[in-house]
Parts: sequence; structure tokens; C-alpha cells
Amino acid sequence: MRSFWWCGLAGLFVCTLAQPAMAGDAQFTKPREAEAGCVGRSLRIPREMRGFSGTVTVKFAVQPSGATSHFKVLSDAVDVRLAAAIQQAVSTCRFEPGADFAGTPRAVWMVLPLRFVQEAPSEGMEKAAPFPSGQAVVVLVLLAYGGFFAGWMLLSRRLGLTGPRAPRQEELSKEAHLRRRSLRALLAFDFLIIFPVSSSAIVALLSGEPGMAATVLLPALFFGAPIPFLLHAVRQDDRRRQSGLPAETAAEAASVGHPTLDLLLAGPIPATMSAIAIIAAASVLAWVLPADRLFDHLAKENELILDGQYWRLLTVALVHGSIGHLFGNLLVLNQVARPVERFAGPRALLLVLVSGIIAGSLASVAFIPVRSVGVSGGVFAVAAALVIFGWRHRRELPAAARRKIVRATATTLAINLVITFSLPFIDWAAHLGGLAAGAIIGWWLEPTAACLAALAESQATHDTAGELAARAGLSRFGPR
Repeated sequence: MRSFWWCGLAGLFVCTLAQPAMAGDAQFTKPREAEAGCVGRSLRIPREMRGFSGTVTVKFAVQPSGATSHFKVLSDAVDVRLAAAIQQAVSTCRFEPGADFAGTPRAVWMVLPLRFVQEAPSEGMEKAAPFPSGQAVVVLVLLAYGGFFAGWMLLSRRLGLTGPRAPRQEELSKEAHLRRRSLRALLAFDFLIIFPVSSSAIVALLSGEPGMAATVLLPALFFGAPIPFLLHAVRQDDRRRQSGLPAETAAEAASVGHPTLDLLLAGPIPATMSAIAIIAAASVLAWVLPADRLFDHLAKENELILDGQYWRLLTVALVHGSIGHLFGNLLVLNQVARPVERFAGPRALLLVLVSGIIAGSLASVAFIPVRSVGVSGGVFAVAAALVIFGWRHRRELPAAARRKIVRATATTLAINLVITFSLPFIDWAAHLGGLAAGAIIGWWLEPTAACLAALAESQATHDTAGELAARAGLSRFGPR
């Protein structure tokens, strides 16, 4: 079994909080650990991070009382779990405070580089099982890929996408044909590319690297999630075709079960579009300008927020780490904010979004010591509010609306929660903080007058159809 140990301190530097001074200034006494090596002995590295090696530099203030505060990680791209472990170790140790030339204790910065190295296993340690030879690995990879290929062929034939059971293109509408082609292409992409690559997660698990295994499994989750929805649509097309009914059109597929609700959801969404435009413009501008001009003034920095820069709790949503980060957040925000704005109004949407951003930032300040950026907390809040709102009004919503809006949003939330706890660099606290705020506010959201009218008309239509079915001696249609 491999063992990883904290080796020691590469250096020790200080500067005062009130009056910045160089580390070597003779008029200041450096703070130091009351017990030498306390941080190293107290550090408990998370199990999944024990393969880490390198140097992590942290900075914190040693107050005149010897207590520590304003903890910050100076190194880039540090796993939040490792940063939290270092912060916990620092907080459990006692420090002798620094002092000025007169011997008066002062609040002084301490910069602490921590070096992590991998220790070679000793003779008495358990040795890892030998890995198969190169030829054996090639054979195993080919066999596994052959299994994925055979699975793709069998599943495609069983679903009627290929082979004699597949309908001719002339028998299908344009929309039905497109759905079948999309499902067939997605299955081929997953089984021939994504799933074989993701199967390396098994190797990562056997090697004792669960964090790496979760990262490798993410593409399988992302590209595999749409399969059930496409399969449901294809089976609906098959049932309609076998019953002699025309295939579902694009308008029918987009409908939520009632014309009035369709018109409501198709209405203008100024708050959603404005929020997306502002976030996108600010994020791009922060990338274009030098980091010290805008990005560094908007990101979430625990130390600066605790010093009074409270605007960072909200402006964190205006900057993002990459194009993919920005695009993913705005894509989901557009998906979940549109129905919230149409159901509860633009003011309610902005209330949920802003509250989610602030609540997520507060949770991040409490649990994540490193810098964070992004509007993810607000996105989680809006999605949670939509799910709670839909659940409260589930009896008034048609079955199609419950499936396409509420359940689809709940599925999106579940997938994103899995991703949140799979990648070590994601700010899980901001996501959960926004989720909690959105769920609480969503419970108290009230529908607008237009939404109430649409729900009432939908409910009246459902009740009338149920009465007609009862008179005809049929069971009441649809789940309630």
C-alpha cells in the first residue's frame, strides 16, 4: 500500500496586516508555531487526495492572541478538499504572535509553503498487485471493445432502430425519422467511444483513485442521460404508428398539454434574457481586460469579503473560469428561468436568482477557502424553485407539463448534483447553498394572474374530459 506523508515547510514569510512590511524587516518578530511541526502532524489528507505531490502555499493572519484568521490558498488549481484539510490543520494549532520593534504583539501575515511528496513503500508495506503485461492489456482492451460493439448492435436491433423491425423512412414523419436517427447516432457514439473510454474508471478504482474514476465517468453520465428521453419519444412514435395515428409533430412535441399554457410559456422573458446578457457580457469583458482590472475585483475571495467587500457575494456570478463554464451555466439558466418567469413573473425570477447567488456565496465562504467564480448557485436556486413550484401546483398542471418541465428539471438537478460531487474543483457549497435558497423561496412563490388563468382553464378542460369519459363508462383518464 502506498503511503503519502507531509514532509515539511519549504519556507516561512510574514508581513503585517496594518502596515505591510518585508519578511526580513528587523523591526518585526515573525509569528511561529507554538509547537514546531504542528501543522504537519495535524494535517489529515483526504484519502482520495493521497496521490497528490507538489507545493501548496497558504497565507493566513496570526492575531495578537495567537488565533488565526483570513486563511487563503495562494497556489492555483488546488483541490478544495485539500485546501479545507490544510485550513483545518492550521486552525487546530497554536501560534506565537508576531510583534513590532517595541515587543508589542501585532497582527501579522504568515505565508506558509507546504511541500507534499510521495513516500516510496517500505519493505514491510503491502505491495500493489502486479499490473497485466502489455500483450494482456491489448487483448483485454480488444475484448472489452468487442463487447461494447456487440452490445450496440444487439440493442439497436432490439429497439427496432436497425434490422428487419426498423420501419422504412417513408412510413415515418420528418420529426419521427429525425428522433430515430438521433437515438441511433447517440447510441453509436456512446457505445463505440464514450463508454469504452469511461470503462477505464474500473482501472482507476482498482488503483485506489476514486476521484479519477469519478472524473472519467462524467462523460458517460453526460452523454448517456439523453438516451431515456429519446427512447421514450421513439416508443411513443411507434405506438402512434401501430395505432394508425399520425406521428407527433414538432408543435405537439413542444406542447405542455394545453394551448393556453403553451401560449403562456411562449411569452416574452425580459428578465431571463437581461440576466443572461449581463452575465455573458461581464464574463467576456473580464477575460478581455487584465485580471487586476475586473476579474480580481469580482471573484469570491473569502479574505476580502470578510474585510468588508460584500459585493463579491453577488458579483461572483459575473465572472467565469472558461467558455465552457459560462456556456454550460447560461444554457441551464435559460432552460429553467424561462418557465419560472412565465409562471411567477420577472420579479420573482430575479428574487430567486439573486438570493441563490448570495446564499451560495455565503455557503462557499463558510466551507470553501479558495477563490470561486460563476453563477452556478443562482442556477441551482432557479431550478430548485421551479421543481418546488411545480410540485405545489401538480394537480393543476397537465401530465405533459409535469413531465416536460418539472420532472425534466428535477433530472437536470440530479445530474448536476452528481457532477458537483464528482469533480474536486467544483464549489459544492455554492451549489448546495443556492439549491437550499431556491427551494425555500420556491415554496412561497405565487403564480401570476395570467398563470392562474391558464392553470384554471387547463384544470377545467381536464375535469370536463373526465366527466365525458365517466358518462361513457370509461375510467378517468390520466394520472392526477
